Amino acid sequence: MISAKRDIPVDLARFKSPFGTILYAHSETGLAALCFGEELGELSIPPRFKPGGKEVASETIESALVGYFDGSPVALDQVDLDLAETGFYSLCRTELRKIPFGQTVTYKGLATLAGNPKAYRAAASACATNPIPLFVPCHRVLSSDGSLGGYAFGTALKASLLEFEASSVG
Repeated sequence: MISAKRDIPVDLARFKSPFGTILYAHSETGLAALCFGEELGELSIPPRFKPGGKEVASETIESALVGYFDGSPVALDQVDLDLAETGFYSLCRTELRKIPFGQTVTYKGLATLAGNPKAYRAAASACATNPIPLFVPCHRVLSSDGSLGGYAFGTALKASLLEFEASSVG
């Protein structure tokens, strides 16, 4: 959902996953930001949001994360996202959500899916600046040579997530 408002209140929370602590921010509309880390200050919250200063978990988000880490390929699709984007990045992130659990595409493939096959660098940038990894699964995008490419939380975690998904569907 796109919202151009500013100072949207968000609550912050943490979730213990098999791959480390997940920090997230959520508004009344949906999930606004997510990262792997230990301290809530590590969470990069888009400037249109205003953290409320208290930790409040979202039952919907936590349930989706439990489902994902239990191997459900559609668990994360059940969560509304609070993204305010337009243009090519928005198209890339929409296409990212369509990549099936356990499968991958290349950055060029993502650019093609988003309607501009020559914009593979912009597709990579859309992945690199993704505020909601896992739910917008940028870890499923690889370099054209089959290597992992980058990941905001390190290629070791990217590899682990891909291995987890592949073993969950296999």
